[in-house]
Amino acid sequence: MTYDTGFVRCGRMSREHFDPAVVRRELANIRDDVYCNAVQIIGGDPDRLEVAAELGLEVWFSVRLTGSYERDEAGQAAYLDELLEIFETESVGSAFVCLFALPDYPHRPGGAPRDDLDRASLSIVEVLEGRRGQTYPDRAWEPKAAFAAVASGTGG
Repeated sequence: MTYDTGFVRCGRMSREHFDPAVVRRELANIRDDVYCNAVQIIGGDPDRLEVAAELGLEVWFSVRLTGSYERDEAGQAAYLDELLEIFETESVGSAFVCLFALPDYPHRPGGAPRDDLDRASLSIVEVLEGRRGQTYPDRAWEPKAAFAAVASGTGG
């Protein structure tokens, strides 16, 4: 389950009203009524992320690009291959394994590493800014290795 605490967009928070008591109740609903014990907390305000993480669930924070991170497309693809193999072995009929594209997380290879937001993206394509892809010249994205892993794992 993913829980959104709000992102800054055009100078405004996407979730203007953030009441910690309401967040705790909603996360308790996710834990107690939906029976999820792992929650991915997403958002743009570290303080809000910390508040949401206090309930005692297993919390997964998405990466914040404050250091130096290497792109690991092969690792992402290998992880998806592993998941798809497990799903096949366990006869899972269908599953959501990742995102297709995150337009707000563009691949910026020529600048500072912290500006390449695709490094923190779980998508299977890298979103391009101001140019088209090579594999699909009419698209503003290029497949990552994970794209091929999902395609081969789903019969493609």
